Amino acid sequence: DTKTARSYWETQVKWIPRQLIFDVLKTLPVADRMALLSDIAQFDENARIRQHALKEFIAFRARDYAEALVPAVQQGLRDDSDDVRSAAVSAAAEIDGEIAAEIALERLRDDSSWGVRVAACDVLGRCAGVDAIPLIVDALQNARINDYVAGTAAKAIAKRFGADRVMDAIKAVAAGNVREAMIEAV
Repeated sequence: DTKTARSYWETQVKWIPRQLIFDVLKTLPVADRMALLSDIAQFDENARIRQHALKEFIAFRARDYAEALVPAVQQGLRDDSDDVRSAAVSAAAEIDGEIAAEIALERLRDDSSWGVRVAACDVLGRCAGVDAIPLIVDALQNARINDYVAGTAAKAIAKRFGADRVMDAIKAVAAGNVREAMIEAV
């Protein structure tokens, strides 16, 4: 059961290569696997392992196990490691698209890490609406992302909501080279 597995993780596996642990996790029932991945993502002392646990949620498409993923994402967003925060932003999309878009907008605006802002644009492209375009343009204008990242997010939003709506949003807020780059991407 999960409690026994968690105890085993905490006391016995310090000497076992962590990749082997992830391979063993794949043999557990899904609910137990998700609970353990959540614990690993929150509590392992190694940032690479925390990042890997969050990526396992993404690979598994863990939306049905959001209750296990929520604490891991919340902890990951507060992590000192840029890689863990980036994985947490991406994993948020497995919880709920609207929540993921809110998290991504916040990270795009406030996170100091380039990698986290790129992950945020990726999530915005998959989860946000046309209303995210002004924030993407703002991030591009303030050099927090480059035109490729901004354009990729805008193109993904345009595929879901229509190029005309996205173009109108870009024209309303962007000027000069930023405007040209965004329009060209869509």
